[in-house]
Amino acid sequence: MVVNVAVLVLGIYQKPDKMGNGLAIFFAGIPVYWFGVLWKNKPKEFTEIVDSLTAFAQKLFLLTKVNK
Repeated sequence: MVVNVAVLVLGIYQKPDKMGNGLAIFFAGIPVYWFGVLWKNKPKEFTEIVDSLTAFAQKLFLLTKVNK
């Protein structure tokens, strides 16, 4: 844990703009995690919207070409 904190502090010291952007993206994920995982009593409409978006994304990404 000490090494992780040291790497974080050194990154902020050397490149504060890039680390700030990265930390902002990281902290923006907290509400997404709360809505998706921690919120247990979701309304039925919310669950239906998420399910339809998931199905749409699955269909969309099946259309992409995979280069091997």
